[in-house]
Amino acid sequence: MDYLILALGVAFVPIALAYGLLLKPKRAEAALRRSAFHLREAQQVANLGSWELDLVQGRLEWSDQVFRIFEIDPERFEASYEAFLALVHPDDRERVDAAYRRSIADRGSYEIVHRLLMPDGRVKHVRERCQTFYSEDGRPLRSVGTVWDVTSFHETEEKLHRLAAIVESTGDTVIVSDLQGRIRTWNKGAERMWGYAAEEIIGQPVTVLPPLAKQGEPGQILRRVIDEHEVVRFESRGLHKDGRDFPISLTVSPLFDAENRLTGVSAIIRDITEMERLKATLQERLKLVEMVFQYSVSCLVVLDPQFNFIRVNPAYARACRRDVAEFEGRNHFELYPSDARFIFEEVVRTRRPFEAVARPFTFPDQPERGVTYWDWNLVPVLDGKGEVEYLLFSLIDVTDRQKAMAQLRLIETAFQHTRDAVLITDARARILRVNPAFETITGYTAGEVAGRTPRMLQSGRHDGAFYRRFWRALETEGHWSGEIWNRHRDGHIFPAWQSVSAVKGPDGSTTHYVSIFTDISEFKRAEAQIRYLSYHDDLTGLPNRAYFQARLDQLIEAAARDRKQIALVVLDLDRFKTINDSLGHSVGDELLCQVAERIQDCTGQGDFVARQGGDEFVVILADSDAVRAARVANAMISAIAKPAVVGGRTLIVTPSLGISLYPHDAGDSESLIKSADAAMYHAKSLGRNTYQFFSAEMSAVASERLALENALHQALSNGEFRLYYQPQIEVCSRRLIGLEALIRWRHPEVGWVPPLRFIPLAEETGIIHRIGRWVLEEACRQQREWQAAGLCIVPVAVNLSPLQLQKDDFPEQVEALLSGCRLAPGLLELELTETAVMRDVGRMSDMLRKLKERGTRFSIDDFGTGYSSLGYLNRFPVDKLKIDQSFIRDVTRREDHAAITRAIIALAKQLHLKVVAEGVETAEQLEFLERAGCDEVQGFYFSRPVPADEIAGWLSREGAVQDRR
Repeated sequence: MDYLILALGVAFVPIALAYGLLLKPKRAEAALRRSAFHLREAQQVANLGSWELDLVQGRLEWSDQVFRIFEIDPERFEASYEAFLALVHPDDRERVDAAYRRSIADRGSYEIVHRLLMPDGRVKHVRERCQTFYSEDGRPLRSVGTVWDVTSFHETEEKLHRLAAIVESTGDTVIVSDLQGRIRTWNKGAERMWGYAAEEIIGQPVTVLPPLAKQGEPGQILRRVIDEHEVVRFESRGLHKDGRDFPISLTVSPLFDAENRLTGVSAIIRDITEMERLKATLQERLKLVEMVFQYSVSCLVVLDPQFNFIRVNPAYARACRRDVAEFEGRNHFELYPSDARFIFEEVVRTRRPFEAVARPFTFPDQPERGVTYWDWNLVPVLDGKGEVEYLLFSLIDVTDRQKAMAQLRLIETAFQHTRDAVLITDARARILRVNPAFETITGYTAGEVAGRTPRMLQSGRHDGAFYRRFWRALETEGHWSGEIWNRHRDGHIFPAWQSVSAVKGPDGSTTHYVSIFTDISEFKRAEAQIRYLSYHDDLTGLPNRAYFQARLDQLIEAAARDRKQIALVVLDLDRFKTINDSLGHSVGDELLCQVAERIQDCTGQGDFVARQGGDEFVVILADSDAVRAARVANAMISAIAKPAVVGGRTLIVTPSLGISLYPHDAGDSESLIKSADAAMYHAKSLGRNTYQFFSAEMSAVASERLALENALHQALSNGEFRLYYQPQIEVCSRRLIGLEALIRWRHPEVGWVPPLRFIPLAEETGIIHRIGRWVLEEACRQQREWQAAGLCIVPVAVNLSPLQLQKDDFPEQVEALLSGCRLAPGLLELELTETAVMRDVGRMSDMLRKLKERGTRFSIDDFGTGYSSLGYLNRFPVDKLKIDQSFIRDVTRREDHAAITRAIIALAKQLHLKVVAEGVETAEQLEFLERAGCDEVQGFYFSRPVPADEIAGWLSREGAVQDRR
C-alpha cells in the first residue's frame, strides 16, 4: 500500500511537465494547477506528505500534508533540517539523523519508521523515505522524500501483538481452521491441554480432536458454522494424547475479514475439570445443607427482611402443629403476633444476630398448650452490598426443661427423705441447705457447710477444664450431670453420680443451684471386679482373650457397617520357652511385660492390643490396609528385637507375626484369627523374626456366604422362618412365668440354618428390619391365638437387633402391633444385648423410655459379655438382666465364673432388677443359682426351644406348674 501511495505522489510531476511542453502557456498553467490540486488531494487521502531539502542553500520545503502530519502551522514554522530533527522523539532523534547521513554517504536511498513527539505529549509514528540527488562531481545537491503517518497501523500492530500474546499465554485452547477444516493456529494452551505440539497438529483436519460425547460430528459442527454463520456452544469431552479424557466447553465461531467475507473458523476450548469438581462439591454441600435443614431436630426458618416465611423445616412445622405448606406466603408476625417483633426489626437494622434463652410464647391458635418456652437465635444473612437478604431463625422447645426446673422448687417434702444427697446454693454457689443424706454421705453437718461453697468437696482428681465445662453447661443449658469424685470429711474420696441444675427466677436470671448426688462406690467396686475378672490379663495388664474376642467382634461389626478394613496381627515370641526353662518364669514374666509395652508403643489411637496367653499377643489395627499393617509389623519387629534388661541380664528375643485382613481374608472373627495364625506359623517356617500376610483368596466359604445371602432374601416371602419358644421358669416356685421366642430357618435344600450364621448376615444386608418385624408380628399373633384358645398366656421375650432401634418410629410400630392384636403391653418383653444398648446411650435411653411409657418390658441379654459402663445402667428403664450361658456353663466348676455370676446377681439386686440365667442344663447349676438369689432360669434342664404347638401344654392351667424338684 505504501509503495502505491508513493507512486501516486511522484506520478504527477512528469504529467505536469508533459502538459507544459504540449499545451499553450495558459492551458499549461491551468493543467499544472489541476495537477497540483490532485497531488495535494491524493496526499491528503493517503495521509502522505512530500518534502525537499536543498542541500546547497539549506532550505527545506514541506507539502501541506507534512504540516498536517506534524500538526504545525506553516505560517509559524521556519522549516529547516534542524527544526525537523527537533520534532522527532528524543529517543529516535539520533537514529533518524544517523540514517539520513549514512544514506548521503552511501549515495543510497533510506527508509525509516520513527516517532514524533507532539506538543501535548502525544506520540505519532511516521514512515519516511528519502532519495538524494548528486552533481556530476559527486556533491549532494538535494534530497527528496515522503512522510507517511502510520500511527493507526502501528496501534493496530500493537493490538495484534498483545492479542497474540494473550492467545499464547491463555490456558484455553485457541484454534483457527480454514474453510476446508484444516487447523492453521494452535496456541501454547492447546499444547498443554491436549499434549500435541503445534507441528503435530497444524495442517491436520479438526477431526483429529473428536469430542467423546455425542454432540455432533466435528464436520457437522463446521458446516453449521460455515453455512449458517452460527456460533455453536456446547460441552463435551476431550481426548488427551496420553489417552485420558477430560470435560471441556467449546465455543465455535465463524471468522470474517474486513470486507465481511468468511475466511475460517475459530474454536475456544476450555478444560472444565476443576469447574466440574467444584460444581460437584457445591452440589454435595448443598445436598448436605438440605439434609440438615430437612432432618434437623431443631426448628429452622428462613424469613425475608419483612419477616415473610420463605422456608420452614419439618421440625418447625411439627412444633407449630401445622403442615409445611401452610406457611407459604404468610408473615411470621401476622401468624404469630409477639412483642419480639422489635428484636427482629433491630436485627435487620443493626445487621447483628440475636440469641434468646427460654423465651416464653403462647400460640394464639392453640391456647390449650399454655405457655411454652423457647431457646432461639436470629441471624441476618447479608447480600453482596451488605444489606439483609434473609433471616435465619432457629428454635428449640425448652418447655419441658423449664417445667422440670420449676418443679425443683417444689420438692421440699421429698428433700428430707431421699437417700440421695441434696444441697441448695444461692446464685454465688454459697451453700444454703443440705439434707440428712448429704450429712451421711459426706460426713459434714449442715452447720459445718452453711455459707461455704461446694469446693470443700473437691477431690483434686478433676482439672480446670472439667470445671470450665461444668460451669459452661450450667450457664448455657441450665443443668449438668455426670460422674464426679468428691472428698469425705475424713479425707477419703469417693465416686458419685451427680446432677446440678440452675433455678431461674421470673426474669430469667439464676437464683439458686440444686445439686443431687449419690455415692456409687459399691457400683464402682462391682464394676471393677467384674471387668477385671472378665477382661484383663493379670500379668501385663493388657486385655485378655475374652476382651479381645468381644472387641474384635465389635470392630468387625463397625467395619462391616462403615465399609472399612481391619488388620489382625498375631504375634508369637520366637523360642520363648527356652528363656522360661533356663532363667525361670519370673524372668519370662518380666520380659513379657516389656514386650507388651513395646507393642503398645508401636500402635496408634483406635488400635487394640491383647495377650492371648503364654507368649502370644494379638493386635487389631482398626481402619488399616495392608500397607499400614506392614509398617506397624516392621515397627514391632524392630522394637521387640532391641535388647531388654531383665534381672540384671540382657536378653534379646524376636517375634514372628502373622497378618490377616478383614474382609479380604475372612468375614468373621474366628476365621480372621485362624488366617492370622496360619500366616504366623508360615512366618516361623521361613526362619522367624519376620511377618507374613495370609495369602488364601476367597473360596468355598465366600461362595457359601453369597448363596446364603441370596437364599435369605427369599426366605421370608417363602415362609421358611419359624418361631420356637423356650420356657422361662421362676426359681423359687418352679412355675412357668415367660417364654423366649427364638427364630429358626429351615432352608429347603440345606435344612436348618443356625441363627448365628444368618442373623449377622441379615444385619449386614439390612434384611434384619423385615425379619425383626416378622418376629414381632408372629410372636404377637401366636399370643393372640393362644389367648383365643383359652390358654393362660405369659409374657413372650423377643430379641431385638440394634438396627431396629435406629428407626425413629419403632415405638409407634410396637404400639400399633400390640393394639392390632389386642394384647396388653406387659405381655411383650424386648431383649437387647448390653453392647447394643451402649452404642448410643442418649438416643437408646430416649427410645427405651418411650417404649417403657407404653408398658413394654425390657431385659439386657448376654450380660457380662459386652463392653459397657455399669454407671449407665440406671439411665435405662430395664427390668431384667440375663446372665450369658458362657458363665453358667462352668459355674459349678470354675470359681471365677461363679464369682462373676454372684457379682452380676448382687449388682442387679442393688439396681432392683430381676436376674435370668440362660443355659441351665443341670440340677447342680440350678441349685447354685437358687442359693445365689437368681430369680429366673431357662435352659435344656427344663426344655429345649420347641414349636408353638408344643407350648400349649405348658400354658394349660393344669400344666402351668413345671416343678422338677
